[in-house]
Amino acid sequence: MTLNGMQMRKSEYAAFIATAAVIALLFCTPLNMAGVIGTSMEPTITQNDLVVIAPLAAGEPAVGDIIAFRPQEGVSVPIAHRIVSIEDDGTIRTRGDNLAATDPYHIRPDQIAGRVVLIIPYAGAAMHIVTSLAGYLALVLIPGLLLIALEIQRMRR
Repeated sequence: MTLNGMQMRKSEYAAFIATAAVIALLFCTPLNMAGVIGTSMEPTITQNDLVVIAPLAAGEPAVGDIIAFRPQEGVSVPIAHRIVSIEDDGTIRTRGDNLAATDPYHIRPDQIAGRVVLIIPYAGAAMHIVTSLAGYLALVLIPGLLLIALEIQRMRR
């Protein structure tokens, strides 16, 4: 098989197609992911888990849902807590499962990033590593440079 004039084995072609499909899926879906860095939602969500956040559907959220929200402007990392009440004015009160007190925030619907729909244990640790500079160097840049060097070496033969 050829791709842009390069000869590829079937396994390389399959890996290329699979990688392209995963990348397309990540960019074409409204889901977001976040690594968990705190312990306020234990035991439901533990530190270093990965949460998948989906946009709210009509009629959501409801008491008992776990939502991701930004309580104030400038907060870059969303907080994921469980809804304990929805007030008459539409604001939402939340609390971490591992906390005794309700959060001091009155969350407006426009502050909600979405609802937590999936929790992947320990995958957040991998995400923290990959998104760090050391992780980027180790997992992207160095292998990329090695592949380029191997291809140059193969072309010289």
